[in-house]
Amino acid sequence: MSARLITMTGEMEVFTSIITKSPFTNSLNDFTMNKKETFQDIIDGDTPVLVDFFATWCGPCKTMSPILEAFSKQMGDRVRVIKIDVDKATNTATTYKIQSVPTLILFQKGQILWRASGVVQKQQLENIIKELTVKTYQE
Repeated sequence: MSARLITMTGEMEVFTSIITKSPFTNSLNDFTMNKKETFQDIIDGDTPVLVDFFATWCGPCKTMSPILEAFSKQMGDRVRVIKIDVDKATNTATTYKIQSVPTLILFQKGQILWRASGVVQKQQLENIIKELTVKTYQE
């Protein structure tokens, strides 16, 4: 199972990094894909996408980061997690009316399924995915 950690590198492109577990050593390996997608391509897909709008100077955002990393690893390919720095992607933040950070938005097939500001615990995120996404949830 792999976990997708996606970081916004500009207003319209994202760079995908995948963490995989080596079948030989049982350790995690980081590598990057040479695949560029637009933000719109990602949120329009069938796979649910949890977007974390954050800022590097934000204390609650720093608290949210390891929660999202653990959530992403646990969910694997069932959910894509994207972190968007609102100071670097101002147009995207404006489009989605981000007024406080962290703000989390769950998309699927281009639709906003859920939105919240502040720190959200991993179990709450799991419950939201189970309840709101169209894709069948499997443990």
